[in-house]
Order: sequence, then C-alpha cells, then structure tokens
Amino acid sequence: MLAAVLTLGCGSLLFIALGHDPLLTLHTLLIAPISDLCGVSELLVKALPILLCALGLAVAYQARIWNIGAEGQLLLGALAGSALAVNIIGLQSRWALVLILLIGTLAGAAWTGLTAWLRTRFNANETLISIMLNYIALNLLLFCVHGPLKDPAGFNFPESAMFGDASRLPLLVEDGRVHAGVCFALLALVAVWVLLQKSFIGFQIKVLGLDKRAAGFVGFREKRLIWLALLIRGGLAGLAGVCVCVKTPGRSANWCHRCRRVTAMPRSPWRFSGG
Repeated sequence: MLAAVLTLGCGSLLFIALGHDPLLTLHTLLIAPISDLCGVSELLVKALPILLCALGLAVAYQARIWNIGAEGQLLLGALAGSALAVNIIGLQSRWALVLILLIGTLAGAAWTGLTAWLRTRFNANETLISIMLNYIALNLLLFCVHGPLKDPAGFNFPESAMFGDASRLPLLVEDGRVHAGVCFALLALVAVWVLLQKSFIGFQIKVLGLDKRAAGFVGFREKRLIWLALLIRGGLAGLAGVCVCVKTPGRSANWCHRCRRVTAMPRSPWRFSGG
C-alpha cells in the first residue's frame, strides 16, 4: 500500500510539472480503461496468463524454490499448443481444443522439468537455470515463427496460420475478448489452494520450504517434492501460454464501439514479432 501511495503521489507531481490535471490524468490511466464491459474484458484477457503463472509460482515459492522461468515455460506451452493447432486446422472435433491444452500444459511442465533435473541431479541454482532457459525458449519461438510454423500466405510476416474454430476457446461475452480461459484460472486457484492448505503433499511442500533438515528428519523426500512443485509450476505456465494463443480473436482493437464496425483487418490470434 505504501508503494501504491508513493507511486500515485510521485505520478501526480510529475503530471503537475507537465501542466496536466493529476486527478483527470490518473482517472484516465486507472479508471477509464475499465469503465465499460470491453475494458473489463481486456483486463481479464491480460490478467489470465499472469494469474496462472502466479499460481504456479506460489507452489514453488512455498518450497523455497526460486524458479523465475515463467516466460520460457509460457512460450514453450504456447509453441507446442500452436504447433499442434496449425496441423489440425481441418479437425472439427470438440476434443481438438482439449488435446491442444493438454499438449501445451505438458510442454510447459517438461520445460521446467529441465530445471528440476539439473537442480536435483547436479544441485544447480534453479534461478540461473530458469533465466537462461527463458532465452532458449524465446529463440525456439523465433525460429519456429520464421520457419516451420510460418504462414505461407502471411505476406512474409512472422506469424502462424489462423487456427481452426474447434481449436479456439469460446468467448464468454459477445462484445469482448474474455474467453473460457478465465474458468481455467479460477479452477487452478481452487486446486492450488486445496493442494497447499488441505492436502498432505501441500503440507510436505511447506515444511520443505520452512526447514529442509526438518523435512528430511521426518522422511519427506526433498527431490520428489522439488520435482512436483516445479512440474505444477511449469504446467500452469504452459497452460497460460496455450490460452494466450488459442483465444478467439473477437472484437478488440479493430472493433469500434462508437460506429459498431470493424476498423481494421483482424490479425492472427498468435503473432509474435521480435519476441
């Protein structure tokens, strides 16, 4: 709260120095973007991947595992799910989306599994490992969107082909982009709470984070708990990445609410340019 108050105060001073009304400016920055349903929808779309990654971080941090490779795990989940989606564009089965979400989640878990293996096998520092794996994941993504996954009809833009309708998450509201991924975030929130607060495994994870020697004394297996915490963490980040990619484009920046028409051609739901 102190940081928020100081930010508002310093920002107000800056706006006054620039000759702007601080209250009007802060209202424009903080209140106006969420003053209608479309703004709230965009807020939820942006918050969804952050929330899923944060839930995974919460599990790892309870075990005092400082894994900060959320970006790499999210990118790998997005990459794996998208690679499957562009190859089953013609598939109209309802299981297509389920398979894509599963593949992306497993890819994120597998990517963080590298960190878990290096930590438990060689006692390597998971913070440094996860940071370096972020750059590897980013370069894998750039290679794929400039190479194997590049849309042949995309006018040489680094983007994949449009996904099939069966591979996209359904929208929750008509005039926005908020999609069913919000339900995944809420379910993940409940699942993580139950895991950490109501299960014996969650108790083991917290004891490991509080005192490794005490955990070892009572027979808790440190390596198994590290693997479990990191795999949960990577799986949620991978799921976040897939949700970013397979969302339905909907009506976003190209939909004008005043004139009620599309003002620009819709872009691909998965477009990464320069990262």
